[in-house]
Amino acid sequence: MTELTFPRQYARTQRLTLGEPRNLVVSPDGLRVVFCRSAAGDDPVNNLWVLDLACGTERMVADPRTLLDRPGLVGREGHRATTYGQRQPDIARIP
Repeated sequence: MTELTFPRQYARTQRLTLGEPRNLVVSPDGLRVVFCRSAAGDDPVNNLWVLDLACGTERMVADPRTLLDRPGLVGREGHRATTYGQRQPDIARIP
C-alpha cells in the first residue's frame, strides 16, 4: 500500500477544499440555507444540501450520481455523444 504523503493528500483533496460548503444561498424568508458540498474530504462530487436554521439540521436533497442514473436525464452517455459529434437531446427532462 502506498503511503499517503502530504503532497498526495493535498492533490487528492483538491488543496484540502473537498467537503467544504460552497455556493451558499439563503432562502428569502431566512429560514434555510442551500449549499453544495461533497460527502467527504476526498469525494470530488458536490451534492445539494439544505440547512434548516430553526432546528439546526441539514439534509442532502440531491445527489448527482443518483440523478444521472434516472431515465430521461442526459448523463454520461449524453456527454459522450456530444464529445464524439453525435446529436444529443436539446433539453434534459426529469420524468
